[in-house]
Amino acid sequence: MKKSGKRGVGRRFASDASPSSPQKYHPALVSSRIIKRAVEELCARLGLSEEQVVRLLEERGEAIHIPVSIFSNTKLSGLELVCKYLKEELSIHFSEISKLLNRDYRTVWTTYSIASKKHKGALSVPRSKYFFPTLILTDRRLSVLEAIVSYLKDELGLRFTEIGSELHRDQRNIWTVYRRAKRKLAASAGEKSGKSGPEGEDENTK
Repeated sequence: MKKSGKRGVGRRFASDASPSSPQKYHPALVSSRIIKRAVEELCARLGLSEEQVVRLLEERGEAIHIPVSIFSNTKLSGLELVCKYLKEELSIHFSEISKLLNRDYRTVWTTYSIASKKHKGALSVPRSKYFFPTLILTDRRLSVLEAIVSYLKDELGLRFTEIGSELHRDQRNIWTVYRRAKRKLAASAGEKSGKSGPEGEDENTK
């Protein structure tokens, strides 16, 4: 059941669903007991609400959004968590993950292999209040954690204490990560040579 559930998920889902938003799914999808059970399983598996899962099934053309709750696992780095989630929870091939994250295929494969050794079995993905798009991870000037912290702070307007709570990290560490990201971006913007700034060190920025 789990295997077929993964395939049915597809590869993309939107994160803007909320309990108060109007339902737009097909009657046949809602009334089917088999589909309903599958949706319930996916809710538990991915940490999403029922409406979010249904919209996930319907809106395959949306950008991939990853639940921040994957960071409840503190043993893996940001890149390791993302690679493991995309590969195992959404069944995305390494070649596509490398494109989504703007990283070399070998880097993605190696990162996933390391993550699988450090954490055997599926990730625990509690229901998440916040999501981040994979698009923000394509900027190689920032590490995965720097990109996510910047997104949660600048785009979602969360406080450092809230970000720390969501990412299971001390707020002082979050502040340091955020300031480092800002310095990297400012330095890159100030360069006149046209060269990109240094790549984020994912493995050293858990």
